Parts: sequence; C-alpha cells; structure tokens
Amino acid sequence: MNGIIKRRKTSDYAQIHNEVLQELEDIRSIGLISHLMSLPESWVISKMQFYSKFGRGPITNAIKELEAKKYWVTIQYREGKKKLYYYQVSDVAFDDSDVLTMIAEVNSWKVRITTISESFTHLLSIGGNRHFKSENDSILSSSIVENEQLMFNNSPSTVQNLTIKYI
Repeated sequence: MNGIIKRRKTSDYAQIHNEVLQELEDIRSIGLISHLMSLPESWVISKMQFYSKFGRGPITNAIKELEAKKYWVTIQYREGKKKLYYYQVSDVAFDDSDVLTMIAEVNSWKVRITTISESFTHLLSIGGNRHFKSENDSILSSSIVENEQLMFNNSPSTVQNLTIKYI
C-alpha cells in the first residue's frame, strides 16, 4: 500500500505550523525547520552540529532561506576577541518586536553586536546598539592606505594587458 501512514501519538512528536511548510521553497529548509522543531526548546543551536550531520552546503542554503523568510534570526556579537552567535528559530515568522526583544537581551550581556540577519538590520538603531557595523559598512570604511596598497599590488588583468599592447 502506498501513501502516508499517520499514527496517533500522545507524546514525543513535533507540531509545525502549516504556513512555514507551505511557504518554504527548498526541501532542505523544510527538513531543517522540521528537525529543529523536533528538538526540545532548551536545545542550544549549533551550526557545527548540523554541518557534521548534514553537510555544510545544504545547511548554509537552508539557513539562508529561513533567514530570508524570517524564521531564523542570527545575531553575531563579540565578547572580548571572541565572535559568538545567538540563534533563534521559530515555525512562525519573527516580526520586528520579537527581534527587538532579542537585541535587548543580547545588549543586556554588555557585548557588542556586530551583525544581524539581513531582514532585521534596520532594527539595530532602534535596539540601541551603537557598536553595530554591517558588513557593507566595514567594506566602505576601509582605509585609503589599504585601498591604495590593493591597487598597487594588483596587476592589470590579461585582457587589459592585451588591449594595451594592441593600442
């Protein structure tokens, strides 16, 4: 007999909101959110555990979609010289107020938030984190000396060389 077999269970099961399962487009994202929702709420999310179990590529792609659809929030922060991560996952999309609460929690640890999921970067100015820099800001604020050194050390490409020779 082909089909889906459902067995009635009273414990040890996961309930997942239908919206997340219908909205996600990549089967890896659906699998990851399903796996996460089967874990206890006290479980601490570690990407390295997922990488070793499922592979880096599939997990990275799944997390990208979950972040884009607002089911996964990553807050990267610094504690001294250590880069640490705060992850939150839900089968119901996070809204701005949820993420502001997360930002306030991380800020209460007296650490410096360095990045946050792209869908929520606009909240950091509201959240009161004055130390935040997006990845684009760090690229734009790189020193002139670094840029000059980069330009000096990079030779023109082969295509440019060929063009120059024939002019």
